[in-house]
Amino acid sequence: MTQLTEDQVREHIDQTNALVAEIASAVPGLFRPPYGAYDDYGVATAHFPVILWSLDPLDWRDRDLSSYRRG
Repeated sequence: MTQLTEDQVREHIDQTNALVAEIASAVPGLFRPPYGAYDDYGVATAHFPVILWSLDPLDWRDRDLSSYRRG
């Protein structure tokens, strides 16, 4: 997100929030930037507190999209 325009950042956040609201019936109140990449510009555009992580369990190594099913 560090290479996107303000409009692109806002569009990504708005689309994600709408999808989460549709699926979970709740609107997110935090922002976790993809790959943990962020800058002051992106934070100001997001208008949400930024959260990161301190541990990577590496669970993504053993999963692929076929393990996630909607419905």
